[in-house]
Amino acid sequence: MLDGNLKNQSRKNFFSSLVLTIAALAAYSNTFHCPFIFDDVPGILNNIYIRHLWPLSRALSAPADTSVAGRPLASLSLAINYAISGLNPWSYHVLNLMLHIGSAFLVYVILRRTFLRLTFIPQSKIGPWLFSLTAAMFWLVHPLQTHAVTYVIQRAELLAGFFYFATLYAFLRSLGSQRQVLWQTIAIFLCALGMLSKEVMVTCPVMIYLYDRCFVEKSFVRPFKKRPWFYTGLVLTWGILILLQWSGPRSQTANIHFPFYTPWLYFKTQIGVVCHYLRLSVWPYPLVLDYTGWKFALSLKSVLPQALILFSLVVLTLWALIRRPLLGFLGAWFFIILSPSSSFVVLLSDVVAEKRMYLPLLAVVVFLFLVADWLLGWAGRCRAWSDSRLRKIFIGFVTLVILGSMGLTFSRNQDYQSNLSIWLDTVRKRPDNGKAWNNLGLAYTEKEGWASENALRSYAEAFRVDPINFYAHCNYANALMQRGEFEEALQHYQLAVSLNEKIGVAHFNLGILYRILKRDDEAIQEFTKAIRIDPDDGKAHQQLIEIYRDQKEMNKVRDHENEIRRILS
Repeated sequence: MLDGNLKNQSRKNFFSSLVLTIAALAAYSNTFHCPFIFDDVPGILNNIYIRHLWPLSRALSAPADTSVAGRPLASLSLAINYAISGLNPWSYHVLNLMLHIGSAFLVYVILRRTFLRLTFIPQSKIGPWLFSLTAAMFWLVHPLQTHAVTYVIQRAELLAGFFYFATLYAFLRSLGSQRQVLWQTIAIFLCALGMLSKEVMVTCPVMIYLYDRCFVEKSFVRPFKKRPWFYTGLVLTWGILILLQWSGPRSQTANIHFPFYTPWLYFKTQIGVVCHYLRLSVWPYPLVLDYTGWKFALSLKSVLPQALILFSLVVLTLWALIRRPLLGFLGAWFFIILSPSSSFVVLLSDVVAEKRMYLPLLAVVVFLFLVADWLLGWAGRCRAWSDSRLRKIFIGFVTLVILGSMGLTFSRNQDYQSNLSIWLDTVRKRPDNGKAWNNLGLAYTEKEGWASENALRSYAEAFRVDPINFYAHCNYANALMQRGEFEEALQHYQLAVSLNEKIGVAHFNLGILYRILKRDDEAIQEFTKAIRIDPDDGKAHQQLIEIYRDQKEMNKVRDHENEIRRILS
């Protein structure tokens, strides 16, 4: 009998993995040739650390202030992709999708094992297996996940999500197992790997404890008493995260767009953001790559309705943790996982980012399926329908929802087919986004050249909606210089460097313009500033060599020639 149950379960697991894989391939089949975009450029295209797998310490490193800085496993995974396909994006997309499918299968197994522990499931008209499979599939193909899956540089989000689920799965396997210590050791190891992937893993030990409290021990104290060394091991993995963040690997980008943000202002703004996430979970439109320009909540009154909604949900979560553990755990999963990026901690450059819903979305999905299960049971009692009829109704309804989600995901992935298409989509949905207009200008420049009228209009729109967008002023000046409009270009270069004196390329370009205008003394100042920002700027050294050679200052020529030799060595 036991062997029969195991074989039956194995068949179900194989079928489930097959269905999840097919669904993922159908939804993401148009992504394998999507180009690198936006943060992929510094994180992948210009990342010299991924060019070699050895020495390993180098492959685990990343340039400061990129999306993979301080996230060694994410860096290593990109190095593996580079070894496979160089800068051809197909292998990067394949690995992203493999991680996403792996996470979905873990979600299915975790849900099935969890629901087998609950007393209400025997009354369910759906059943643990069908419930778990369909919920995992909906989470897998939900359009909100495209930001994490299709946008290659979000690899860290996928790795952290995979290790998050894998840690919980290993803990579940340890329960009642004769190899309990082994599985708990594996869970700690997986949690440590997650800490090497992304900071959101800081919440994993907390959620493991809450799972233990809600579904296993039914006590807030007993988990620590029964498994003290296990929780000690999980907590010690926080040390990895502390060491990785000690040097501030993304300190320069952490608040570059919002330097005046206080924790209280950030928190008030996040109230509206979290409600936006909830809405996108149910109605995933419009999906946006970049939300720069999101309105700040200057007063609590401006977000009072959303604050009341979230406050009510938090109170219900706290109550449910004691009285309705499943619902309480779902609420805790949503709020706790979002807390590092959507609370008082002002850490990230983006106020809103759809990728942050990669893990929290599961709580919303499971809750919606629980509501559907309850409504099915209620309808069955009212209409006196048989269980088989109710199951057919559920399968038909869920099939439509999942197919619709797959279609929306496929359609959203079309926007990622080129830099031009993704930024056209972004400015259409967020016309007040200066960063998006600037990147649209770059996309037009890439396609049509610097003298492109479309590029010029995009750059102009960028600093119209965001007057302090120094990148837009710099790019606008680059385009004007290519068109021979030197005096107007000079004004925008000067404005760009006055807005941010730490842009080496702006100083370099301004120096080039001064040389064109025969103002060599001012050119020397700008090239010197560019070298001060980046001592390895060989082009700036070369420009100074040419100027000093014309001025017959051979000692300075030799100094800069020595610097170039140092750079090349």
